Amino acid sequence: MKLQERKELVEVALGKRVADLVLTNGNLINVFTGEIYKANIYIYKEYIANVIPIEEDTFIIGENIVDLKDKYVAPGFIDSHVHIESSHLTPNNFAKVVIPKGTTTIIADPHEIANVLGIDGVKYMIEKSKGLPMNQYFLIPSCVPSVLGLENAGAEFAPNDIKNMFNLERVLGLGEVMDFMGVINQSKRMTKIID
Repeated sequence: MKLQERKELVEVALGKRVADLVLTNGNLINVFTGEIYKANIYIYKEYIANVIPIEEDTFIIGENIVDLKDKYVAPGFIDSHVHIESSHLTPNNFAKVVIPKGTTTIIADPHEIANVLGIDGVKYMIEKSKGLPMNQYFLIPSCVPSVLGLENAGAEFAPNDIKNMFNLERVLGLGEVMDFMGVINQSKRMTKIID
């Protein structure tokens, strides 16, 4: 956020600048306190500038004012572990299904497509998730195949393959480690992957 934009956002929060949008008469679900209460929500550009309980709000100024008519308002849900491929959908179509239900961010482990298409499968999922109206982040599959020698996969990730994929955009970390025997027995491959 640029300095000028932050200055304007603070001014909206203080009531010194008009908000772009004010959502009034909503029942805010406060996920921190567990409370539900009436609140007005002030939005400036793409940011929530302020949330004020109705009984404390002495002014409502905004370019657009929308009466929520007692509807409930909650923050977007974050699914911290999902395999998009399990839904049999592309990242775009997955977004179309989950956004209306309130999910705004996911962290996906594309190990299923990686087991079939290797690095190209991981790159496909990342590429096809660009520009969507939700945040889709990724973890690099740690076990491709899930367990060496016990399945026929379309690819095999070596520790260097995984290390190189950390340079892909929107990658947050290492995906779930399914080869627990490799971890317990401290196999060279799994030790290097986890390192």
